[in-house]
Order: sequence, then structure tokens, then C-alpha cells
Amino acid sequence: MKLSIDVYSLEKMIGYVANINKVSTLQFVIYQRYKEEYGQKEAEKAKLLAEFSCIGDLFQEKIKFDSFFEKNPAEHLGFTSFVKKHDGFIGHIPMIDFNCSYSIENILKIEKTLSLLEQRKGFLLESGKSYHFYGIDLLSVEGWVDFMKRCAEQDIIGKHWPSFQLQRGYSTLRISTSTQKPHLPKVVVKIGDFDI
Repeated sequence: MKLSIDVYSLEKMIGYVANINKVSTLQFVIYQRYKEEYGQKEAEKAKLLAEFSCIGDLFQEKIKFDSFFEKNPAEHLGFTSFVKKHDGFIGHIPMIDFNCSYSIENILKIEKTLSLLEQRKGFLLESGKSYHFYGIDLLSVEGWVDFMKRCAEQDIIGKHWPSFQLQRGYSTLRISTSTQKPHLPKVVVKIGDFDI
């Protein structure tokens, strides 16, 4: 697997994944994290924003998510895995919230984990304390369920995040800052051999 150090904005990364897959619709949520890390209170607070239609290069640096969607400072803006394509396909972008600290050793562990999960192309982001992953190759609904179950078996991911995503029916990763999470996730590693 080829790893390269690359820095892209969230908008450019999401735009690339949408455009390469001919995605017509993306979803975003606003939510607030409570002390119970993956408890029911978070699910009750989550607000699904209207489905967002993709038009051409809509995301290529023209929209800054933090300012485009209104939210209060304590809330998080999340990007969901759910997508619709122009041909009617409904599926998911592979997403992972890793549970490890920043280090070269952990990036190598993540690379091995991604190989086990058959994720050979995508983007690794620094999320503030750990890493997020966005894959490029879309999963069917059934494939996403299997993917989340396999993620729960990986120590570097942990069981709570995948099980909570399965309860909701889609994955979500944070793409904004908040009072609790002042670090904006940023792309730091491109995984696989492709041009963006």
C-alpha cells in the first residue's frame, strides 16, 4: 500500500470522493457530544440536515463547512457515510474513527488494519487526539454493515464507535470545530496510488 504525506482541506477531500463516485447526494448532521461517549443522549441530540445535492465541483474550496451550516459553538458538524449516486445506488463511504495517539508506529498499525479491512485507497486525517479514515471505494448497505462489524474486532478502532454507527444506520465523522473539540480534522496522509 502506498502512503504519501499530503495536506488537503476537508472540502477538497469530500468533493473528490463525491466526484470520483458520481455521487448525487450527501448527508450532514449536527450533534452534541455528552459525557457518555456513545450513549443515547447523543443520538437524541443529533439533527439530520437536509440531504445535500452535489453539483459539479461544489466542494472544491468554495464552501467552508464551518460557516456554511449554522450551529452553536458546542455542537459538532458531522459528515455521514450515507450516499446516493446518479444511477440510483444507495450506499456508504467507508469511515473509521481510530482509537490511538499520534505516532508513526500507529500510522503503520493503521495501514495494516486498513489492509485487513480491504481499504487500500483513501485519506487519513488527524482529528485532534487520534485519526479518522475516509475510503474512496463505496460500500453497499450490506457491505457497510459487514465492514462496521469487522471494524469492531480491531483493537486500534475499539468496539464502541462501530456499534454506535450500526445503531444509527450510518457512520459519522466530525468535520468542524466546537468548544469541546477545537481542532479541525485535517488530511495528512493519502493512502493508495491515485491523483487528486
